[in-house]
Amino acid sequence: DNKRVLLVEDNDINAFVVKKFLQDHTVFHAKSGRSAMEILEKEPVDMVFMDINLGNPEFDGVEVLRRIRKHPKIKDTMVIAVTSYALKGDREKFLEDGFDEYVAKPIDRENLLKLVSKFGSI
Repeated sequence: DNKRVLLVEDNDINAFVVKKFLQDHTVFHAKSGRSAMEILEKEPVDMVFMDINLGNPEFDGVEVLRRIRKHPKIKDTMVIAVTSYALKGDREKFLEDGFDEYVAKPIDRENLLKLVSKFGSI
């Protein structure tokens, strides 16, 4: 079942890997928070995989999530944090921030595909 996924990732290698993992789905790719918001306002998506560190500290993944949650049209979009923050307590912090789920880097293909099938039925 083909899902529409927005991948927000500024690292080209990480983006390439995730796109390969999700090759059976429609993947939109944004390299910045601004372009992520532009895509979300135009394209309906089932879920967002959001890198936390986007190279712009004022507009990182957490800030993009805040803007999504405030936007009436897209506030209920499933948003999954994707980050190299993998210490004890990090997952809970991101869930408290309002993310629906959390994936640690390096991304495990099976785990990613399970999330898409689990959460992608909106």
